[in-house]
Amino acid sequence: MGGAYWTPPEVTTRRTHGYDFPMWFIRPFFAKETTANKAKSKVTPVKKAKVSKGKKILLVAGHGKGAYSNDPGAVANGYNERDFNRKNIIPRVKKYLESVGHTVLLYGGNSMNQDLYQDTLYGQRVGNYTDYGLYWVKKNVKPDVIVEFHLDAASPQASGGHVIISDKYPADDIDKALSSALGKTVGKIRGVTPRNDLLNANVTGQLNLNYRLIELGFITSKTDMEYITTHLDSFTKRLAEAINGRQINAPKSKPTQAKTTWNWGGTFYPNTTIKVRKSPGINGTVVESGSWLYDKDDWVKFDQVIKKDGYWWIRFKYQAPGSSKKYFYCAVCKITDKQQKIKSEKYWGSIKWK
Repeated sequence: MGGAYWTPPEVTTRRTHGYDFPMWFIRPFFAKETTANKAKSKVTPVKKAKVSKGKKILLVAGHGKGAYSNDPGAVANGYNERDFNRKNIIPRVKKYLESVGHTVLLYGGNSMNQDLYQDTLYGQRVGNYTDYGLYWVKKNVKPDVIVEFHLDAASPQASGGHVIISDKYPADDIDKALSSALGKTVGKIRGVTPRNDLLNANVTGQLNLNYRLIELGFITSKTDMEYITTHLDSFTKRLAEAINGRQINAPKSKPTQAKTTWNWGGTFYPNTTIKVRKSPGINGTVVESGSWLYDKDDWVKFDQVIKKDGYWWIRFKYQAPGSSKKYFYCAVCKITDKQQKIKSEKYWGSIKWK
């Protein structure tokens, strides 16, 4: 029976309206929208924080401490792979990448004392796919780019580096740029190489992590190691530029100030009246006239020459017993030589150089 059991049933009704003449319709007045009104009604947009253009880059040093060993990697020519890359390569690459705004993380922290391979392998063997090696990286670091650094080993004749990637994805711009950087520096033994038999390459492929392993050259090659050690800065800068995707300009050095002071000594014999000052330059305080230089008998031994205010000045101490032990200054000539060499000038007296 529904609600009609308690209330009157719903019925359709027809309503009509009658209007008695005269009828006036009143429309409320609304002010016209003005430019001012529009401006007031708009909400001021909140400025968005600037997003860093840099990437989060994880640099990995191959080999090292893990669950199974402290693996030195390849050893030859007085180096081991583990320590060489940690000491010489990765810190430099990190510095260059950070100089252009990237966030650079090191696997194992600043000491890089962990082996990504062993950590990942351990995670697999104990069935923990969240807390070890690349599984931990995927969960906690979430890097945009991963680069793992190694040195190859073979016969002493083998030379050149190469880049290894997972066979699940094609080479990207970073892979190709790193390969090109090797070709222009230490040389490369082959191009970018997809692999399916390396643990880290396989796992990063499964986890969809942007990863590559770079063999910088052969530690067993004297030629490769001599090149790398001789060109550490330029070599690592090339690698950083490949990861960055463009050239990294070195920080602009401050313009070198022209040299104005030389620690040259000698004895000056004046032949005319010369004022003595407490500091070099025409604005230096002049001492009382009794301490000025007048003729060759007022000779002074100097230990420094200064170029200032268009004159050459000397620094000296008075030789007479009881004289002040402070330094004083006097001009010995105007600067007229085109090359501004004091020994080519005409002095107000003579100089006997030491």
